Amino acid sequence: MPRSALPQNYQIHDPIWTEGFEDLSSWTKGGDAEGIAEADTENFKEGSQSLVMRPVTDWPGVTFTKTVDLDLSSLASFTYWIYTPEATYGSLEIDFSPDANVARKMSIAESLHTSGFEPRGKWIRKIFSKSDFTVVGNTRWDDHIIRVFIRLVGGSVPRPRPNIDGFRADARFIPKCVVMFDDTHDTDYTVAFPYMSARNIPGTCYLNSDNVGAPGRCTLSQIQTMYDAGWAICGHTASHTTIAGLPLDEQEYYISTTQDYLEQHGLTRCKDYFTYPNNSADDVSFQACANRGIVCARAGGNALTGLPVDNKYYLPSYAVQHNTTVSTVIAWINKAIATGHSIFLFFHSIVENPPTYQCDPAVFRGVIDYLYNMRPLIKCVTIDEWYNGLTNPRYRSLPMR
Repeated sequence: MPRSALPQNYQIHDPIWTEGFEDLSSWTKGGDAEGIAEADTENFKEGSQSLVMRPVTDWPGVTFTKTVDLDLSSLASFTYWIYTPEATYGSLEIDFSPDANVARKMSIAESLHTSGFEPRGKWIRKIFSKSDFTVVGNTRWDDHIIRVFIRLVGGSVPRPRPNIDGFRADARFIPKCVVMFDDTHDTDYTVAFPYMSARNIPGTCYLNSDNVGAPGRCTLSQIQTMYDAGWAICGHTASHTTIAGLPLDEQEYYISTTQDYLEQHGLTRCKDYFTYPNNSADDVSFQACANRGIVCARAGGNALTGLPVDNKYYLPSYAVQHNTTVSTVIAWINKAIATGHSIFLFFHSIVENPPTYQCDPAVFRGVIDYLYNMRPLIKCVTIDEWYNGLTNPRYRSLPMR
């Protein structure tokens, strides 16, 4: 039987439209006469330049428009990169329109001061599904798109000055989910392991080695049982020490503590996978991970892990905790399915009447049941399975659909 190559990064097909802002001659600036919409050759994510914008008034802000010839009827996802140097008020609107005057449009508008644009001073990827767009006027996605319109509205002083790069419409990927557990809580074994195993959903545990065998924590025997069943057992420092802000050699030391523990106890399969205590990392952390041979490291951020991966030492994730509802997590999962990107969900302990950061058993079961029911559309894997599938050429006995 013919074998079809599984593309790297789980990509099924290339985007149907891209805009890298390498040539701005086909764009037209409007709005504020003195507003900025120009190339930035010093701060860019892709290619050799990005678009930088800055309004001088609250309204109409500064606008940038391009004539295009697009069929977005099959659009599943839209992504772009944005860099915001500081927290500031203002909003960014991106529209696709079948009208020259952009009267009817498919629109995304976001306030720049929200946490969705953090961390500041870093390039972040924004990911949208078709349902994230607001339909303005009597238009449909199968209308022919002739205008792309960007508006940056000024808020308080200092005015926003973001850089924008790498528009992509409808790059398709195979969605994946990794279910994770932090801090070696005993409910990893007593609650999560049996419930997920019965549904053939694997887990990934991030271990604090100093806590192994302590009251309320997993024993080494329990950890070994999960490991033997195919779960990923990874590092989280011995004592849950926040490493961000520490010197390089100290960060390397704390990362090494669980690497050494896992090596000593024969739990070697994922000893070089890591998550940051308190999801806190800085540029020094990335270097420390590289120096210690870390394969990839998970952080927080409450965002999908977009593909292709930009920084393997800062993989975003969603926290499922005391105030998280099943419907909220379902919406996250559905967005991963719709856009074809990866979603990392992490839990702490699973207990009745959960305190801060912990999760109610009913919420945990609801999330796992939904993932089980959606298994034709999104597959759950361990972190090492996810990473290996991401970077290694794989083959299938049947063509992908």
